[in-house]
Amino acid sequence: MNRHEARHDHLKHELIWATGACALLLLILEVVLAFDFGGPAGFIRLGDLTIAYLYLRAIKQAKLQVREHELDPLPVSMDLWVVWIFGAFTVASILTVATTGGSLPGAAAVSALGKACIIVLALRLRARLLAREYSPTMRAVVLSPPATIAMSFLLAITAGWLLLCLPEASASHAPLSPLDALFTSTSATCVTGLIVKDTPNDFSPFGLIVILVLIQVGGLGIMTLGGLFGIARGQRVSMHQRMIVRDTLIAEDPHTIGRTLGLIALYAFSVEAAGAALLYLRWLLGGQAPLRAAWLATFHAISAFCNAGFTLFSNSLEDYSGDLAVNVIVGALIIVGGIGFPVVLDLYRYCHGKSVGRRPRLSLHTKLVLSTTAYLLLLGFLGFWLLEWTNTLLSRDVAESFYAAGFQSLTPRTAGFNTVPISALTEAMKFLLIMLMFVGASPGSTGGGIKTCTLAVVVALGRTMIQGGSHVHVFGRGISEGVRHRAVAIVILFGLSVLLWTFALCVSEGGSFINVLFETVSAFATVGLSAGLTPTLTKFGRIAIIVAMYTGRVGPLTVALAMARRRTTAADIVYPEEPVMVG
Repeated sequence: MNRHEARHDHLKHELIWATGACALLLLILEVVLAFDFGGPAGFIRLGDLTIAYLYLRAIKQAKLQVREHELDPLPVSMDLWVVWIFGAFTVASILTVATTGGSLPGAAAVSALGKACIIVLALRLRARLLAREYSPTMRAVVLSPPATIAMSFLLAITAGWLLLCLPEASASHAPLSPLDALFTSTSATCVTGLIVKDTPNDFSPFGLIVILVLIQVGGLGIMTLGGLFGIARGQRVSMHQRMIVRDTLIAEDPHTIGRTLGLIALYAFSVEAAGAALLYLRWLLGGQAPLRAAWLATFHAISAFCNAGFTLFSNSLEDYSGDLAVNVIVGALIIVGGIGFPVVLDLYRYCHGKSVGRRPRLSLHTKLVLSTTAYLLLLGFLGFWLLEWTNTLLSRDVAESFYAAGFQSLTPRTAGFNTVPISALTEAMKFLLIMLMFVGASPGSTGGGIKTCTLAVVVALGRTMIQGGSHVHVFGRGISEGVRHRAVAIVILFGLSVLLWTFALCVSEGGSFINVLFETVSAFATVGLSAGLTPTLTKFGRIAIIVAMYTGRVGPLTVALAMARRRTTAADIVYPEEPVMVG
């Protein structure tokens, strides 16, 4: 490398660092100034233009590297779009303030979002260039599936946050506070359902559509939708996308990923359409106007299939606790959305094989999901019936009690709907719901939690260890050591996270311990059931729940993928053993 090239690279990296540092400094100042657009905050608008210019210079310098090293040009093109939109909005806000003395609607949200995106983009661009120039290991880390999944959800959350900050998203046309908008966007994208605003009354039709889109995107998964759109536009699915979808969906052949993505979309939209049609008939025959019935049906079908828990009724589905149609349709959508696409595909293959005279076999994964799901549903039903018989079920007839117990055994599986008031439950029932929420749905599904297969593997491992065995067998099949390690790691990390966040909320919020634990597990497992604590959270508590929802959505999957792709490290070195007393 000659002196001119070395100086060129040095300038390029300095520009990227300067861009990120300036964006971070301005973002901190803007938060301190509480998004004020008058007085000294006017200089921040000029700073926004400066960092946009710096980053455009950095991108221009990086284009040569993209061509020389045959990097994917799409990320750089996306960077250009982000910076140009951010710059245009900044110029518009400056002109608006200068000419009218007011601020452009949504300018605060766009400004903060733009700087946050530029910080992320600058760090990513520098990492990509350094990875190509100096460090193959760094390249593997930067482009790893876990990092891509986490970043995809983060970008979706920030996009939803921007839209929900607009005055048009509020029913009163007064912008939501940035924190409330961020909370709602995170809850919708992570298909949780916890709310700090009354969904049907505090959001306009535009805001509700934004929430519904975020639910759909979060439920199907950012990378799944991205790969599907790429196929629809005639693009080839990259090997990187194949790795992500293969590890997420347990597809046997990486070369069939495109077909798998199409089947996922067809399955999801078909089930949602069928559920919406049935709910439409129910509400239409119940006296709702056709347009209102169609909107209610569509919203609740998508929310139920994606296990999101958002409803267009202020008391969730409590008014329908004795309605057989609503209980069955919504419950069915929750189940088919929560068992995961791999199980549905395996069941289809099994039924098709039986119909043509073959002797098909269900996979071990499917058997574990179905058996664990059945046990948990039975446990939840019997527990609710016995523990609430003299409490919330006391004034209901036998049929309505049966519906309520059955429905509430489904919703802790990360669905988040309720037909009885959660705050009125006994502490014993709340604790049982906490355990069910901790487990959550199944791998490859729209739900959260540690997942049913993780619980099954840990239980099988514990049984084997108690019996003194060394090989874990379930349904006549062995479970590999790598799968066992991943399952234990997920349970430990999930449990420690819940304990840490519960302690933090106990300090900041006070109140009943069982309610704090309930809210924490509901957030981490992306369930959405609330014992009444979420609407009264302090700012610190809301931020903590936001982090919990995001971590709970991407955490278990990224941990599993990171462990599945780890390389030999110092932890793999074998040292001499020495006895330790335990128990």
